[in-house]
Amino acid sequence: MKKFICAAALLGGTALTTHAQTTAGTVLLGGSFGFASGTTKNTSSFSTSAQETKSSSYSLAPRVGYFLADNLAVGLQLDFSRSKSKYTSAAVPNQSAYNTESTSTGYQIGPFVRYYKMLGDKAGFYGQLMAGYSRSEGESTTETPFALHSEQKSKGYYASFTPGFVFFPTDKLGLEVSVGNLGYGSSTTELKDSRPFSQVMTSERKDSGFGASFSLNALSIGAAFYVGR
Repeated sequence: MKKFICAAALLGGTALTTHAQTTAGTVLLGGSFGFASGTTKNTSSFSTSAQETKSSSYSLAPRVGYFLADNLAVGLQLDFSRSKSKYTSAAVPNQSAYNTESTSTGYQIGPFVRYYKMLGDKAGFYGQLMAGYSRSEGESTTETPFALHSEQKSKGYYASFTPGFVFFPTDKLGLEVSVGNLGYGSSTTELKDSRPFSQVMTSERKDSGFGASFSLNALSIGAAFYVGR
């Protein structure tokens, strides 16, 4: 009988510590970082040079959460992103090439709900549902004899679902990776176009719809501390 009680206590203690990183009462402090860069070139027999597009972007997403129940956390996340691209047209006879440079900065903020499905005490999958407010600003300039300049400001709302994988090298540190998400967005964008000796033109555009992005270009790597166990 004593042996049985000791064995039960041991198994109970093991059960309590197996997935202690995601037990109720734990605080989640972390974030993720994403980066993408690429170059595309197109050539044609009608041009004397190649058409080229260079682009780069990065994103940063700090978050804080609290486990209301085992494997279930709620919290707040801020997503910041910035992108830059440069397009060089292909030169054709009697016409030189021109460049177009574009930049964009945006952020999203809102609450999230995350659920973990652990595969053991060291690794598991999670799904994160998030919704909130979004805002972005961007501008584009084209270097031609009549330089073109455009600006845009956008604001709206969004919802997204992100699946991911987490690995725990230590009891309180989790390393995360995800490669995209499913999302819905609704936004209103104000556009302003200007050029020398011409009247500034303004317009407004409304967009909404669902989208999915799963690729290495959407790779995001993060880390989080699980404290208060």
